[in-house]
Amino acid sequence: MYQAQGDYDEALLQYQKSLEINLRVWGSEHPDVATSYNNIGTVYKAQGKYQEALLQYQKSLEINLRVLGSEHLNVATSYNNVGNVYKEQGKHDEALLQYQKSLEIMLRVLGSKHPHVAASYNNIGSVYQKQGKYEEALLQYQKSLEIQLRVLGSEHPDVVVSYNNIGSVYGAQGKYDEALLQHQKSLEIQLWVLGSEHPHVAASYNNIGGLYKAQNKHEEALLQCQKSLEIFIRMYCHVHLVVALTKHNIGLTLTDMGKKEEAKDMFTQAAAARHTTFGADHALTIESERLAVE
Repeated sequence: MYQAQGDYDEALLQYQKSLEINLRVWGSEHPDVATSYNNIGTVYKAQGKYQEALLQYQKSLEINLRVLGSEHLNVATSYNNVGNVYKEQGKHDEALLQYQKSLEIMLRVLGSKHPHVAASYNNIGSVYQKQGKYEEALLQYQKSLEIQLRVLGSEHPDVVVSYNNIGSVYGAQGKYDEALLQHQKSLEIQLWVLGSEHPHVAASYNNIGGLYKAQNKHEEALLQCQKSLEIFIRMYCHVHLVVALTKHNIGLTLTDMGKKEEAKDMFTQAAAARHTTFGADHALTIESERLAVE
């Protein structure tokens, strides 16, 4: 509960208390102790403390290997978690190795048509994408999507993620029409399942706007970003970080359109929101302030 609320210090305290109890009751070689180390690692990762997270995940992995054996799903989860940390650290080769170990276990234990296997393909694809290996990334994302469509159906949130991922690869390749098709599929599902007033819908409008901007279709880009902004403002306060980001992006589009005064107004609003959220010395605040006075 505390972790979900973003109260990481309290979450850490509770998980450490749980670990102490599990160590006293079960000793150091028990799955519940491994779970406690894993939970502590998850908090550290959310805080961006990657070395501390890695240490906890590795403790969990070592216990799971000794107690449960190398073919247990908890071991696959541990490899996946270690991979997540390496990916955040930019250690892509190490991340890929961990994700592949996790996938191999899941394929043997769960078979090739399981949502967890689809998630593993997605993770591997995300590493390839970060490495700029777009064809390999696309292959992994498409494998993930195929499983999800068969197992989860066409209106599942995981399918939305896969369409977005495929769209982001096409966008990075400059294949804007293909990217737009994927993001529009994602948007259609989200409108149907989540309704028109959901932040994920706003994010989809933002993604589509970014594609139009990349093609210098400024009017279409502006329309999509404005739809996104309207939802975010209704969902959140005016100083929320996503509101600030969207206003900043609208400012960039207005600048491209030659609408300097309107752009400055957006940058000013974005700067004020970022000042409230991040403080005066944050790079994002400084960037919006600079553009507001240029």
